[in-house]
Amino acid sequence: MTHDPKGPRNFNGSIAKIRISREENKDGIAVIEHKMPFGYAPPLHIHTNQDEVFHILRGRLRFEVGNDSFVAQAGDIMVAPKGIPHRFIVESQDGAHGLTITSGKDFESFVRESSTPVMMDMLVALPLPTERDIETMALAAKRNGLEILGPPLAA
Repeated sequence: MTHDPKGPRNFNGSIAKIRISREENKDGIAVIEHKMPFGYAPPLHIHTNQDEVFHILRGRLRFEVGNDSFVAQAGDIMVAPKGIPHRFIVESQDGAHGLTITSGKDFESFVRESSTPVMMDMLVALPLPTERDIETMALAAKRNGLEILGPPLAA
């Protein structure tokens, strides 16, 4: 059985699904769906070539974008502009669900390169990244126009 390239992927302890690939449209827009458990928190990072748009469908997330800190919840849309350090943490006990929208190849390529296919589209005890996984993710980030700058937000 071959894996669906748009199927669910373990992306650093969350479920990511590429809903629209940048290759499917002339503007290179990618839409990636994320299901994230309570406490999920990517490291502080920047995108050097593209803005990152977040549309929160369910849950509550605390964001830091540059010097600003704020909470986003279901229905909110926010932007992390390229070149501005950002990170977030899922604060809702039952996790969060959202869409990430970018233009260009970088973020979609990073997600594909630093995740592994999973069979289920549910958050069920996904393995947390190992130290080696984190090193691999940092190298993938660098190859794809992202830079890891620091630790994730703490609860």
